[in-house]
Order: sequence, then structure tokens, then C-alpha cells
Amino acid sequence: MLKNFVYNDCTDKCRSDSHGSHISSVITLRSVSDNQLATYIYCICANCGHVLDKSGRSALHVAAACGKKQLCKWLITSAKADINLKDKESGYTPLHNSIFYGQLDVTVLLAKHGANLTVMDNEEMRPIDHLIRDRKVSVLSTNQFNEVYIWGRNANYNLGTGSQQARDVPELLDSMKRISIKQVCLEKFHSVFLSEDGRVWSCGHGQGGRLGLGSESSVVSPKKLMFEKDKDKLGVAMMSTSQDHSVFLMQSGSVFVCGLNCYHQLGLSPPPPYMVSPTPIRRASLRPQHPLIGVACGQFHSVVYSTREVFTWGIHAGQLGHSNITVTSASVIEPRVIADLPLKERDVISEVVACNTATVISVNKSEIYVYYQFEYRKFSPFNLRKRSPLDVLGKEAQTIEQTCVAGGRFKTPHPPCLPHYEGEDLKVAILTNHGNIYLWTESCAQFTRCVFINLRYTAVRHFVLQSNHLGFVSTDGQTFLSLDLNIKHRTSTSSTSLTAANQKKSKGEYLTAQDLVSEATYTVRVERLANVHRATKVISDPKGYNFCVLQFRPLDYLLATDDIPRVTSSSFQSQLSALLTDASECDVLHDVVFQVGATRFPAHKYILASRCRPLYELCSSGVDAPCQVTVDNVQPDIFKQILLYVYTNDCDMLHSGQFKYNCKGSKQENVLKLAVECATRFQLHDLVEKLKLFKFENRTLVLRDPSDLFPPSDPLSPSSDIPCFDRHCCQELCDVAISSCDGALIKAHKCVLAGRLEYFQHMLSGGWIEAGGSTPLQLPMPGSVLHEVINFLYTNSTSKPVSYDSVEYWANLLVVADQLFIERLKQCCELGLTYSLSLKNAVELFGFAVTYNAPQLKKVVMSFIVLNMCSFIESRSLEGLSDSLMKELIEFYKTKMDIAHRVITPCSSALRESMEDKVMEIARNHPNPWKDSTAGPASDTIKPAKCKPARPGTRRRRKSTLSEDESSGVKPLSESLSEMLLDGMNVSSEEYAVVTSSPKPLRDNKVTTAALPAAVTGEKWTKIQKQQKSSIDATLRVKESPDLLDTNHYLT
Repeated sequence: MLKNFVYNDCTDKCRSDSHGSHISSVITLRSVSDNQLATYIYCICANCGHVLDKSGRSALHVAAACGKKQLCKWLITSAKADINLKDKESGYTPLHNSIFYGQLDVTVLLAKHGANLTVMDNEEMRPIDHLIRDRKVSVLSTNQFNEVYIWGRNANYNLGTGSQQARDVPELLDSMKRISIKQVCLEKFHSVFLSEDGRVWSCGHGQGGRLGLGSESSVVSPKKLMFEKDKDKLGVAMMSTSQDHSVFLMQSGSVFVCGLNCYHQLGLSPPPPYMVSPTPIRRASLRPQHPLIGVACGQFHSVVYSTREVFTWGIHAGQLGHSNITVTSASVIEPRVIADLPLKERDVISEVVACNTATVISVNKSEIYVYYQFEYRKFSPFNLRKRSPLDVLGKEAQTIEQTCVAGGRFKTPHPPCLPHYEGEDLKVAILTNHGNIYLWTESCAQFTRCVFINLRYTAVRHFVLQSNHLGFVSTDGQTFLSLDLNIKHRTSTSSTSLTAANQKKSKGEYLTAQDLVSEATYTVRVERLANVHRATKVISDPKGYNFCVLQFRPLDYLLATDDIPRVTSSSFQSQLSALLTDASECDVLHDVVFQVGATRFPAHKYILASRCRPLYELCSSGVDAPCQVTVDNVQPDIFKQILLYVYTNDCDMLHSGQFKYNCKGSKQENVLKLAVECATRFQLHDLVEKLKLFKFENRTLVLRDPSDLFPPSDPLSPSSDIPCFDRHCCQELCDVAISSCDGALIKAHKCVLAGRLEYFQHMLSGGWIEAGGSTPLQLPMPGSVLHEVINFLYTNSTSKPVSYDSVEYWANLLVVADQLFIERLKQCCELGLTYSLSLKNAVELFGFAVTYNAPQLKKVVMSFIVLNMCSFIESRSLEGLSDSLMKELIEFYKTKMDIAHRVITPCSSALRESMEDKVMEIARNHPNPWKDSTAGPASDTIKPAKCKPARPGTRRRRKSTLSEDESSGVKPLSESLSEMLLDGMNVSSEEYAVVTSSPKPLRDNKVTTAALPAAVTGEKWTKIQKQQKSSIDATLRVKESPDLLDTNHYLT
């Protein structure tokens, strides 16, 4: 009999916070299963999916924080809990909670069921922002390997994807995948890409030669530009493009141009109509007194500049800065320096940018000069020289780091030589070193700070400004866009608001858009760009139709840590030393025996032929197998050291200390001289040079000068200390053939295979039939993999570098290395797979590492996933991960991110034990409203008990929900639970069903459904599982005796 058990006599309209608080406390219990919790909270409240506790948390909030995945799924699919509900305390949704507490399996489940990734909490942080904040590795510098991600309309093949198909989301440009990109220029008809090493590619419509590819043909994929040979071998340092032409500044200081020359914007004399290939501007026309550092251009003019000079040329419409030219239709054919640029002696030009109507110059990173409509304007923004009260970078003064200009119109009357140009207000924007963007427009007399109203305070790293849109990259790698640049002016904030903001900053709280400096601001609404988390730069075309983001590789996060797999030191020397030491005249591996005095030395011809040709020539004339060679005038101890050096590139005489030897019968007692004579005899010149570094005194080898032991280019350095062999050398000595599963046949040498690998040692040294060599050895692996394994045994390295990007190559090789126990090769494969990691294959490689016991690869893959968790959550790539792998990943994530201390503490011990007993008792005696964890989302919902509405003017009579009155429309608890039992059990309806018409046969232990067929009884009987019989009996007893339940008592 149950004591103090409360059934859900409330309705689906229940809003009791006592129910919510009790459910929240129960969910925190750790020794209770999700199945038992679902049963209990369903019995507590009919609205268990929506009722809130006193902190405004639903059951889904607490379950997500505690990592109870199956309970969360039941609450979402059956209880219909609100998956995006915010709590009252912090504004967290269940997704916020799961991320904050590191419950990744719940995070994946919530994202799969449609949780909103853009909901903001009270600190204006999205769930993704919490992942970024917990990540310990920050966005790296722009000098990292940058990849190109593009999207947009692609109407003119601007994106370089090989087709004209539009892209809705950022995608990696595959043709530039293995190239680190430094700069990208997007225009209406073409795009240009500049790599870190100075190479240039272009694509789009080539009319007029704007692509610089030698023709006017259209190119759908990026194609490399060719500059004049033997002139600028260093490559391109910077470039700038406009709608019809391109300008390139070479690392040598020269300037190349290509494209249309309708407005003399190429700077060539005499002016050609167009240039289809990059052509240098004559040095006679361009004579800077200081090295050129940058270029810029608009549709009608071009600019190059040094630290003290600015050269402009093209049509003069008020933007060139030449005050001595007053005719609006005049043009400057060759580069001309701006003579009236008011620079002081110590002034330095930091950047020059241009649009179609204006040229903007940044001086000393603090002043702005604007040449626009035949006027010169100078700005020294006062608020840039002052330290902002909310400055997050300390006491450092603000400086201008980047400048952008857009818009503008020509001065009326319109120049007759120019096409009709509908302009707008000129906009000049600057980015400070504190991460703030300031904007100047013609309608405003000063630079005003831009504030993003739907975004928490964040520092900007890079930005782009066009006439109708704005985009920027934050310091944490996120990208934000405002495609409809609707700027609203906001007056200055009060001193009270500023004081409150300073208080928030001192407490370490995040600053929102309302926490601003006291000056007036522009408010701009932006939206975060999905699936971009490692951005360094953002670029767009003038109309905002095509975009590009430069992101460093996901692997760069990993390379900044210490999780890269380690390859142990080589055992090549010790293995070959053991091969020589263990050789005997009884084995089948040796093929030559040296007789030196009374001592015999078994050896191997292939190693002698590869390492010491004179020794091999002594035994090459023998016809016996193995042949015997007598070596005269050599002491056995000395010859042993010579053989050891031939095999291992090392011997005992190359180490300081006492040397035990027996030189009986020799007139020379200096063992060092004997060794030098023997090494000279067998033409081991490198051994002779090494022996000369030692001296022999008192039967001890002493190094003459310790500093000479390992000079940088000495053969004793570790890089050259490991011997290796060429498999293709001495093919006549091959004594074994190996056949792969696809028929490839590889010839090899037994001595190397047996000496390097224990697998071949047992096969070729024992009494196996394979040791005879009459038939090829059959190995179940592809020929390409077998070839790599055999080469590794000979050379101790793989034929491909570890940076070789081929998952298939390294994975196949690792499988075989694991089977043959080649540990060093396995470690090389783990390192190779590390450099092949990507967002697409990481989850698959995680399972691969576990399957083939690759611990280093497993750790590095988990670290890669953890450091790029934002991308994996947003792309939902972790949904295919098994429960066991997910559990390991969660533990690693909590440790790596240092959030293991974030837990919800259950109630006190005494109360917890009492509550656990009640939950387990109810779950044991009542079927569970449970969905199979492997099934899809449930289609039905919980049907809470409903009461018949009372008639007006009458007193409502409280009825028990366990009433047998069928006309009331109220379903008894036992029937409700029994109907939902099938959904939670892992059995089919044919094996298990609940009989509600006549429970007596089920209660009688002597009667079964097999003894009373349905045809005999006239009623429908169904088989049940034996282990479920006790639970069914208890349920039916409750149905027959509703008075056993105290309906007026509630658990609180």
C-alpha cells in the first residue's frame, strides 16, 4: 500500500509554483533514473511540462541542467514543454542551461527538436556566446592560415564556385582550400584573391581585361595571374579593385595595373583603351621618395601611397586632391603627387582608402583628411583623443586602426565625361584600437560612435562599410551584418546611466547596448552570421549582393595547444642491433658467416651491401648458402665493432669509458688505432672521422673535445644517426615475396622484415611454411597499403609527410599498423590524421580512434571538437554520436573547459533519501508514461484529468480522479498510466497490453492467458512479459480500490 502518494488531481491549467518547486527538487536527485522521474512528476502535476518553480524554471530547465537527456526528450515530446522558455532569474532557456552546465548530449537533443540558437538571456548572450566565453583559446592573429568562405547571388561568377548558382550560407571555396588567403576584393563583375605568399587569382567577367588573365573571357573558377617574368619574383604585397580595373602593388615596390582605361585610371602613358594583362607603370611616371606601402582605387581614379606621399590619377571630379586643376572634365593620365597635403615633419600616412567620389587619408592613426567635391576636409575627432570611461583595454589612448569610405556624389553640375551617377551622402567610418566603430556622414559634423542595439557590448576586429550595409568581425571571431543600414541617431546618455554602466563593468558583468559613453551615438541593428566562428576579415561587394569571410582553419585552435600527438623515438638501431646479436648459424635468416680468428660471425648480405660495399664484395663470390668468408689480420673484438657500426651506425667505441678487448697475437695494443685501421680497410670513412674525436688512455676511451661531439652538421647528430635502407637496392638479394589481397606482389629481404617487425620474425624465423620462400606470403591488405608498410620497415618513415591531407591514406595505414603492432607507424598515422581533421570528418574519426585503439588520436579529436564546439552545435554534427562516445566527450569537455564545478546541488541527505524512496516506490508500482528512447518524437501528449464544468450558481463538488463513473469523462489514473505504458516500454504491443475489462484472471496466479483463449472466454486477452506482472497487478488493485489513495493529501 502506498503512503502519502498524490495523484494529479489538478488540470492542464495548473500553475502551482509549489508543484514546480517540488518537481525541480525531485529532478536534481542523482540516483533516480529518468524513467522513474517521468512517472513521479506525471503523478505530481497534470501540467508538469509547463508548471514553473519560484525561480521561473520549468522541469525542462532543471532536467537540461542536470543532464537528464531521456527526461528532457519525454518533457518535449509528451509533456509538450516549451523548449525556448526563459526563466525569470537569468533569462536562460533550457539550451542556455545545458550549455552552461556542459550537458552536451542535452544540447544536441534540444537543437535537434528545434531550440532557438539566437534567443538572448538577460545579459544579451546567445547560447553560442556561452560556448565562446568558456573556450580558453582565443581567436588567433590574422597571420594564421586563412580560408575563404563565400556566399551571395553569384550572378557574375563572383564567388568562383564554378557555376552561377547562388549560395545562401557561407561555404568554403574548395578551389582555394589549401591556400592561405591574405586579401579578397569583391566587385560587381569580378573577384580577386591574394595569398600570403604573393600569388593572385581572379574570376568573373573579363570584359576590358579586368581579370588580368590575358583575355576578356569569363572565368567561373579562380585562375592564377601571371606577371612579367624576372621583374617581380617576390609577388604581390597589396591590391585594390574597382568595377572595371585592378591595381597591384608588388613587394619590390612597382605597381601593375589591368582593365579598362576609359577614365585614364590605369596611369599608363600613352593611355591605351584597356589592358588584359597586368602591366607595370613606368618608373619615370612614379618616383616616390619613400617606399610605397599601399594602393586604393575607385571606379574613376587610382591611388598609391607611401608613408609621406600620396599619388593619384584618373578623371578629376573632385576626389584627386590636385587643387591646381580646376576644370571638372580634366583628367590626370600619369600618377601625380598631392602637393598640398598638409603633413608636418613627423607625420606618417598610415592608410589611404577610396570610393568612386572621394579619397580619404589617415595620418598618424589619429587624423583624417578627406578630398571630396574639390574640397579638403580635416578631422581630428576629440573623442578619439580622450579615454572612454568604459574603455575595456586600459589606459591606452585610442588610435585609428582601419578606415572605410562609401557613398558620395559628384558636385553639380555633373561632369560631362562621366556616366550618370546617382550618389548619396558620403560616409566615412573608422575603427579604433579599442574595438569601437565611429561614423561620419555629410549630415553630421563629427564622428559618432556606432552602437549595436541587439548585441551585447563587444569589441570589433575588422569591418566593411558600403553605401547600404555594414559588416564587422568581433574579437571572438563572430561576424555580424546589417544589410539594411538604417542608422538612427541617439542623444547622449545621462551621468546616472554612465555611473550604472561603470558599476556593471567593475563587477565583471557584460555591458549591453544601453551601457554607453556619454556622447551621442548611432544605433544600428545587426544580425549574427550563422556558422561563422573563426573570422578574421569580412568583405562585400558595393551593393551587398556577394560576401566573403576569411576564417582561420578549425585546426589552428588545436595547433595552439599541447594536444598534438607525439611520435616516440625510433627503435631502428636497437632492432638492427638485436638482429646482429641474435643471429646464429642455426637460423634461416643469415646468408654469410665471417671467420675471424677462432670466432664466427653470422651476418646478412643485404645489410652489408647497403652499408659497406667492401665487406659485401668479400662474400659476393661465394656460392654456398650461406657462404663462409675468412677475414685475416683483424681482431675479433674489433671486427665485432665494425659489424655493429655497419648495422646500427653506432658502436661501443664511439662512447667514452672503458673498453674491454682481447688483442692477443697483435703487436698493437692501442685498440683505437686498430679500429681506425680496420675502418679504413673497409672504407668506412665516416667511422674513421668519428674515431678521431677520441683518444685511448689507460684502456679507456676519452673524448678529446666534448664540444666537438655534436656539431650542427656532424654525422652523429640525431637526424643522421638512424640508418635506413632502400628496398629497390640489391634486388638480386631479395629472398621473400609478399602478395596483397588485390594481387600486388612486392619483393623484400627477410633480414629487414624479421629484424624490424616481430610479426615477420616469428613467421620467417620459425618452422612455418612461409619461411621456405617458395611461395609468396599472403597478407590481407591492399597493395597500396602493403607498399607503405614495407617501405616504413626499410626507411623508418612514411612516404607522405604528416601534413599530407588524405584521411583515407592515413586511416588505412593506421588499421594495418594496429593489426601488425607497428607502434611508431601508428603514431605517425595519428599525427597525419590530426593534420587532416576538419569539421566534416571529426565525428567519424572520433569513432574510428576508439575502434582501432588510437589513444592519441582520440584525445586530439575530442580536443578539436571541444575547441570548435560552436560549429558542431550549430551544424548539428554531433547527432550521430553514440551514447558512450558522447559520455566520454562530455567528461572531456567539462575538464578541458574547467566547468566541472558547475552542478545543481540536490537537497539535504535526509530529505533526499526519503524523496528517493518515494520516487522509486511510485515508479515501481505504477506504469510509466514513457517514450522509447530510440523512437522518434512522440505524436501524442499527456492527457491530464479533466473535470466536468460546474453549473452556474452551484457549488463545485470535488471528485476523485479515480472514480469508476464512466459518464464523468474522467479517466482513472490506472487506465491513463496503463495506456501510456506501451509508449515507454521496449516491447511490442503484441507482447504486452493491459486488460481493463476483467482484471481477475490476471490476479490469479493459477490462471494465464494461455489457459483461457479469447475464443473461450469471449474477451480479449493479450500476453504480457513475466517481469511486468507484479506492476500490472499493483495497478489493477489501485483501480479496484480507489479508497486506498488519500486524495486530500499532497506531497510538498
